[in-house]
Amino acid sequence: MNDSPAQLAARARAQRRKRMQQRQTVIFGTIIAILLGAALFAGAVWAGIVPAPMNIQVKEPEAQEAATATQPCPPPDAHPVDFEDITVNVLNSTSTSGLGARTADAIREHGLKVESVDNASDLYLGSAKILVGVEYIDIAYTVGDLIPDSQIVVDARSESLVDIILGSGFTEVNGQDELSLDPKEPIPAPDGCVDPEDLQDPDETGDDEDPADEEEGE
Repeated sequence: MNDSPAQLAARARAQRRKRMQQRQTVIFGTIIAILLGAALFAGAVWAGIVPAPMNIQVKEPEAQEAATATQPCPPPDAHPVDFEDITVNVLNSTSTSGLGARTADAIREHGLKVESVDNASDLYLGSAKILVGVEYIDIAYTVGDLIPDSQIVVDARSESLVDIILGSGFTEVNGQDELSLDPKEPIPAPDGCVDPEDLQDPDETGDDEDPADEEEGE
């Protein structure tokens, strides 16, 4: 008995489907076998059973001490200056809006006078720079006691006014219980400090204000 055309077509479709399923089984089985083999090999390498095919030595950088900026030495037997006798400008070199104003308020709480609050033209990456004339290093150290990790920079100014440039590393003004200078004791000279005359930078005039940026960072 001859099969009808419909039966022949159905039989052909079933054979094609069977062959396709066989091919898919072979392909997927091969992929799974390769993945299992790779996982077993990686596990053996990780456990130290099988040596790694490549052994690339990574050279670790040698430990280096962080570079520290040189501070000017305080005058011999110089004592901290009364906060009430100090006047400062506060300059914000960061993009943090309101940082200068908040810092100025914290400084005023210690009794210092703040003449102006403005923006600095260039970003400073440290905590803060304290710009001071060579004759007023004692004032700079007194102000520096308020700001952790601040750097004293001697410039060509002749007046006692101090500029504080807040940098990206600045956090906050020290509280009264965090101050380290004793008003009754001379200011201790930090290790490695040098004569202020040797550090005087005529380019640091403290004129870092940029009125156009006043609203952004102050």
